[in-house]
Amino acid sequence: MNERSSQPAAVPPPPLPGGGSVPTAPQSAYAAAGSASPSQPVQYNSNQHASAQQRPAQYGTEQQRPAQYNVSQYGSAGQHPAAAQYQASQYAANQYGAASQYHAAMQAAAQRAERRRGIKTTVNRASRFALIYMIVFMGAYLLCQLALEAIAKHMIDTGGAGFGHALALLAIINGEGLLYLFAVAVGVIVLMLMRGGMVCSASLWLGERGRDGRRTGRLMKPAWLVVFFALVIGVQGVLEITQIVLAMFGIRFVSLTDGAQGLAGTVLAGGAPLGAWHAGLGGPVDPNYFSPVGSFFVGGTCYAWFLAPIVEEIVFRGVVMGTLKPLGRKFAILTSAIMFGLFHDDLVQGLFAFGLGLILGFVAMEYSLLWSIALHMFNNAVLSGLFIDVFASSLGDDAVVICMLLLMVVGIVGLIVVFTRFGSGLRRYSRKHRTAAGTYGAAWTSGWFVAFVVVNVALTVAFAVLTAMGS
Repeated sequence: MNERSSQPAAVPPPPLPGGGSVPTAPQSAYAAAGSASPSQPVQYNSNQHASAQQRPAQYGTEQQRPAQYNVSQYGSAGQHPAAAQYQASQYAANQYGAASQYHAAMQAAAQRAERRRGIKTTVNRASRFALIYMIVFMGAYLLCQLALEAIAKHMIDTGGAGFGHALALLAIINGEGLLYLFAVAVGVIVLMLMRGGMVCSASLWLGERGRDGRRTGRLMKPAWLVVFFALVIGVQGVLEITQIVLAMFGIRFVSLTDGAQGLAGTVLAGGAPLGAWHAGLGGPVDPNYFSPVGSFFVGGTCYAWFLAPIVEEIVFRGVVMGTLKPLGRKFAILTSAIMFGLFHDDLVQGLFAFGLGLILGFVAMEYSLLWSIALHMFNNAVLSGLFIDVFASSLGDDAVVICMLLLMVVGIVGLIVVFTRFGSGLRRYSRKHRTAAGTYGAAWTSGWFVAFVVVNVALTVAFAVLTAMGS
């Protein structure tokens, strides 16, 4: 048997999936395949991993394949110029996109930092002004009081005709409230030196000009005036209910200025209980020093009923809130109300002043400063002054309690009616003037604002301790 007969019979190739059969290689492929005889065809190996030398020419080397069969353009970029160029462009685009995103992120961070600095600058400007005014007002009062006390003590020590003059000075210190007039006069001078241009501008009193050239300040309809009166009485009613509830649990939650001493009975708001100090020096204690219709009624009433509403509204709703207004109306109203409450250096009065400040801030923002001054005068002169200190006090202690309870009931009912009727409108106003994210954090951590808070909280605690020691 020869070598050829020892070879196994050729097996026909399997059919292709689409029909037909694999074509046989031409005669010239036998030599390339290393066949021993031209009559022995080399069958095409369907295995894709077969050597390139055993493939037919039409499925042979990379150079012999048509473009549609050249899969290298989807493989290694180095084997196809178009693919390499595409991947290079994609890489460049990705690099440019990453750089653009980084640049945008850095620019956004710089804008946030710049905005934060702007917020702090604005709040610092308003807080610095309020703190300086407070220090000047209280400093002028304290220095004048200490000077008059020293003169009165010297007159009493020397005796003789000077004793009568000393009593007159004590009447000034304790009762007439002339120290308030002196202190507010000094405060107004500082106010005009620091913000004179702003105080004298028409926009502070009548509102800024709108797009149509008209002032934003507007007249208040009588119905709305009644609504705001009800809100002011309601804040007073909430405070009274809070005091009653706490008293039921044995907690004495009263203002330092409550009681027979009136406004002049506390430290730096009329001095220490100088009537007791006067009695300790051997002089008689005149009950009219602290009577609502006595000597305090002259200077103290002039300040509490008229000057305080005007000056405090200019300071807190005019200058402070006007400075903070570019940061948002809601933010300006809330922040100025907080500072107004802290300014009173009394926990009970401070809470009431905060609630009142929210109402007055809204009125000054949406109407004008004139209307907030009018409401402030209504609270000080009508509610606390004529109704309680004059009318009710003239009828006795029981009448005072009854009038306070009446105000409390009227105020709570008024609050319920107002919030039931206009609560949705207030919520819409709050949403419309929502403060931008990050404003409160940047504003309330500003240096001068923190200093204002710390100083007033410290004074509140100190006055409470001194009053407790003197009682």
